[in-house]
Amino acid sequence: MLKPIGYIVGESEPTRFTFAVLPDSVPPILEYVCVYVPENIDGARLEVPVLAQVQRIIQRNPLLNEYTSSNAISKLSMTNVGIHQILAEARVLGYSYKGKVRYPRYAPLPGSPVYRAPDDLLRALYQVEPDSAIHIGHLINRPDVDVYLDVRGFSRHVAILAATGAGKSHTAGVIIEGLLKKGATIVAIDPHGDYSRMHEAADGRAFHELSDRITIFSVGPYSIGKTRYYIKVSDLSEDELAYMARIPSSAVNIRFILSLALKRLHEKHVDDKSFDLDELISLLNKWGRGDIEEPYKSRLKGIKDWNKSIFNTIKYLEQLKKLRVFSRSSVPLNHLLKPMHLSVINLTGVPFEAQDIVVYDVLRRIFISRVNAVTNSSGEKFPYPVFIILEEAHRFVPPRRDSSTYSSTIIRTIASEGRKFGVYLIVISQRPSKIDSDVLSQCQSQIVLRIVNPIDQRTISESSEAFSEPLLENLPGLNVGEAVIVGPIVRTPVMVKVKEKRITKHGGMDLPIVSLLKKAREEATMEAQGITEVERARYYITRIRREISGE
Repeated sequence: MLKPIGYIVGESEPTRFTFAVLPDSVPPILEYVCVYVPENIDGARLEVPVLAQVQRIIQRNPLLNEYTSSNAISKLSMTNVGIHQILAEARVLGYSYKGKVRYPRYAPLPGSPVYRAPDDLLRALYQVEPDSAIHIGHLINRPDVDVYLDVRGFSRHVAILAATGAGKSHTAGVIIEGLLKKGATIVAIDPHGDYSRMHEAADGRAFHELSDRITIFSVGPYSIGKTRYYIKVSDLSEDELAYMARIPSSAVNIRFILSLALKRLHEKHVDDKSFDLDELISLLNKWGRGDIEEPYKSRLKGIKDWNKSIFNTIKYLEQLKKLRVFSRSSVPLNHLLKPMHLSVINLTGVPFEAQDIVVYDVLRRIFISRVNAVTNSSGEKFPYPVFIILEEAHRFVPPRRDSSTYSSTIIRTIASEGRKFGVYLIVISQRPSKIDSDVLSQCQSQIVLRIVNPIDQRTISESSEAFSEPLLENLPGLNVGEAVIVGPIVRTPVMVKVKEKRITKHGGMDLPIVSLLKKAREEATMEAQGITEVERARYYITRIRREISGE
């Protein structure tokens, strides 16, 4: 039988209530409680156990207030008069009925007993059908109550938001593992290498059960990796190439010359459909020397200062070439997208201009392949939904008022239209206020870890109707790995401790600053003492041996 931990006092509402806590039953903040409320259900008046979560704990003594003198406080404390009162404020979560979450229409009666919620009631409230369930962790304060995300909710896009170091990339890794086990096709945009070691095991082993379902793509020549991702020049339209080269729309002659050169190369490569920037620049140099075939000669000669315009076109393309992400060929779509597979686009060390262009190219190909599959159009097709992990989203799709990136156009398109074509975004950022508001508002589910910046908190509140003021107040007090989750991926807003155990290796760990500084100090000392490099090497070998042996 349940034992009361307190009784409702003062005014109560269907959404919240206050209860006086019994001195020997004080709950921690965020604890789950329940109270029985009479509700009209299917024509009958029934008492149902309504669940709530403690938001505030208040202790007070009517004899002690801000006007009480220090002498009076000292004397009262010596008398040990135990008349203090403990109050708890609770936010109503709802009750489970026939597998669905319902919200009460009636307020609990003052004087009603409040109980610590049984684990079974909480499991019933947060349960998800096994075929749709992804294990994310457990309830804060209730390690025995697991929490699952509903994979169907990902179709409305998801945002993972948190301050640096709060655990957002780890959380994304947990979700990726869960999606992979469900058979999902995932592409992770990885600017800092957070996901580029997921093919390794978390316990130090080289491989794990999902290793053969993870491919790491390095961009151009910037990173060491078996598989490189290049942008195929011949797949780009003249507008796309001009935009990437930052040719202004007012440069009509330059854009016209670029279109003619592309047309000429497409004619030349009608069979293999393959050319690169070097061949494009070579053709323009040839034209600049006056070696121009018809009908291009007559069309170029109609341009005033056509030699100068050709020279300027070459300058733009030479700048673009320096990014070193263009080639005659690219990764085949069936290598990038596979059922039950994660493709990580490792952008570590790549200049942002190149990152921006690559992200645009990858997302454009994914979106077009899904549009073609759904509409049965010609071109590259992929028959299954695709989940896109977009790390550092604020860099790729900032607010329109601040700046514009090339990739922001396709990201906004996916945010607004991706759902009907089976392309689902999971945007990740430590600065939600720096993400385009239209994109963030399209993410109907949000996983928010610790955030202390008031501007970012306000942005979160404005972007999601499900994020109430009480939930917002809890964000600064969350510990690392704790999150508030709202939206279609959960049955009702929930506060969760994200599970720590993963089978994949996390690549976003902080550097071991203390040990590195110690090593630097040792090296500086040995250098000052005139110790040779050979003697240093012997010293480090001896130290490593001792560490391995546990000495």
